Amino acid sequence: MDLGKIKEERPYLADTLSLYERYSGFKALVYNLVEVRAYHDEKCYPPELIEPVFNAFSSSFEIPDESLAALKDAMRFGGINLSGLPAKITAASETFSENEHEGIIFLISKPYFLWLRHSRGLNKSFWTDGRCPVCRSIPSVASLDAEGKRQLYCSFCETPGYFSRLGCPVCLKSETCRINIIEAEDEAGFRVETCDSCGSYIKSITSPEILNKYPFDLADIVSLPLDIIAQEKGYRRSSPNTLGMKKML
Repeated sequence: MDLGKIKEERPYLADTLSLYERYSGFKALVYNLVEVRAYHDEKCYPPELIEPVFNAFSSSFEIPDESLAALKDAMRFGGINLSGLPAKITAASETFSENEHEGIIFLISKPYFLWLRHSRGLNKSFWTDGRCPVCRSIPSVASLDAEGKRQLYCSFCETPGYFSRLGCPVCLKSETCRINIIEAEDEAGFRVETCDSCGSYIKSITSPEILNKYPFDLADIVSLPLDIIAQEKGYRRSSPNTLGMKKML
């Protein structure tokens, strides 16, 4: 995967792809720290890992340590419950805006959720209620495989799983007359499926070749223009992309 080439092909995404590069480095650093731990019943990183996790985040994203001090203390003293993160972002911040604060907590939590996925082994299971079986997140990305089967992807723990071919995985309504398709000429292999019942949308990867070219989290990033189109039409994204971005406008 050549991010430099992708930047050349999609120069309007250069800054976002640079952030993805930083995120990938942070994820690798921290996952190496946490993978030896058996803490799947804990609600956050164990105390002895909080300092190394924040040090890795600060160096990877070039954010001063002092700007993260309040957040670090909140996590150290139990003010942040990562296991409940897909449902609610907790803890306040005077240093960052609400969106920045939520994005930072999301990024810091990623290795935690990836470890949960690894420990529970629920890849490719059927998402009966449209929720991730590992962390209960709502999906925002789907794909259709060569057989026409629909898979959903979790942006928190990156667990994939199967779901019904028709209907909205957010509100579970199956009336096809309430589902609309948005496509863009410059985004071949992708489309947006909007739901008029709940006002949400989900991006779908319609060409298997896309996932041969990109991992699903990067496919979500490179198709960001479709998020903008859907949100301009008044639809909302139900969960963030892998960089913690949810509102694009």
